[in-house]
Amino acid sequence: MDAPPNGYPLLRSSAEQLLDEVAALLGLHGAIVIDEFRSALRRPAVIAVSGRVNTGKSTLVNSLISAKRAPTSAQETTALICCYAYGAPDRAEAALDSGEVIPIPLTPSGPAIGNAQQGAIDYLRVYVQAAALQLVTIIDTPGLGSAATGNSARTEYRLLGHQGPQPGADALLYLIRDSFRPDDEDFVSRFRARHGNGPAGGPVPVIGLVAHADNHDGGPWHSAEPVDMAKRAAAELARRMPQLTAVLPVSGLLAETVRTGALREQDVRNLRLLQGADEMRLQFAEHLGPPPGVAKEDFRRLTALIGSYGVRYGREHCGSAAELADWLYERSGLAELERALQNAVTGPAESVRVEEMLAGLMAAARSQSWPPEVRRLIESARHAPAFHRLQEEAALALLRSSAPGHELVAVLEGLRQADWWPPAVSPEAPERSGYLELASHYQAVAGSASTGAEARAARVIARSLFIRSGAARNPA
Repeated sequence: MDAPPNGYPLLRSSAEQLLDEVAALLGLHGAIVIDEFRSALRRPAVIAVSGRVNTGKSTLVNSLISAKRAPTSAQETTALICCYAYGAPDRAEAALDSGEVIPIPLTPSGPAIGNAQQGAIDYLRVYVQAAALQLVTIIDTPGLGSAATGNSARTEYRLLGHQGPQPGADALLYLIRDSFRPDDEDFVSRFRARHGNGPAGGPVPVIGLVAHADNHDGGPWHSAEPVDMAKRAAAELARRMPQLTAVLPVSGLLAETVRTGALREQDVRNLRLLQGADEMRLQFAEHLGPPPGVAKEDFRRLTALIGSYGVRYGREHCGSAAELADWLYERSGLAELERALQNAVTGPAESVRVEEMLAGLMAAARSQSWPPEVRRLIESARHAPAFHRLQEEAALALLRSSAPGHELVAVLEGLRQADWWPPAVSPEAPERSGYLELASHYQAVAGSASTGAEARAARVIARSLFIRSGAARNPA
């Protein structure tokens, strides 16, 4: 979720460096103010995870934070709202209805309520020293449509009603089994109405997730490949529900296994031993026993890690542990989900934080009469290549508001993406001339633009390509 666009340094790291340089010039005089800006800059985006019961919400949360901290099972397990945030050491606490916060044990299977009365707990907080949580705070919620109606009520209360001490959500991941029911659509509509605009300025992003993709449409022993069928179902839902930012298939099991490092070399070797096995024997291994060469307990462990889908289809991708991990990452849907979150949530949120920081620094410089060299440093940052992404975001927002169907909108959206390459430029051979030719084209577009928004977008795109052409001379 933190990959920078091609040829750009990370925006946040550049902002941190600017704060360091300003602090060095101000000395103790500005230490408190700079610390306040630094804290605001580091404020993570907040992503809520919700959906119907038994759709794998907590398993997906574990994969997003790269740690097995959310309790998971085939039964309904999440009875309380749980907020996962960055912190060291790893620990958990319960926020009570009284306002008191008490520490609770954090076990390998999640927070343990112990003697604390569940009815007196408002929500839980879990702090994990995971790199992903430096960018996002994740809120795991009880499933909707729960047999325990109080659990569903907690989710609706937190996400649709009273906000309480938790931060409001910048985005929602909503998991379903097969299709959005009327009450699902109603929940999403009320969520968007409750939370207003998202980090990019438009409606708060809501990403629909077709859960258990590895068991979709009859499962892995059916004739159709289930993940491919889940992708088709997701595409159809996206067409039917344009109010959703995206609809993607996910397998929480595969994602959790690959992201939490649960897979061992011995697991890969055991999977390799199954390459020539009869599929009927594999399908009914629980009754017939696994194929010769693989112990029953090893086969059960393998199935628990990658499911029947991984056992059937992963045998073609187990030449090495790295090959299998890459395949699991892609087929789990996590790769596409993290790209979507980067483009719709974390990237725009980072841009907003940096824009606010620059504006705040300049305001502070004027009101507190900071030295001229400090003001020049701050002002020059706005025009530096490292901060050019702010210009891209501003041009995109302006063009979307005036001409949402304009062809330059797609180009600006492409520039946001870490894996986007403009036409005539190949990732295998990123020739500088390709960038410069395109930059010249967009400069001409700016000169003949019919609106100010179009002209600004074209100029910003041209400069983006110039900046990338400099990176192309010495590709990483």
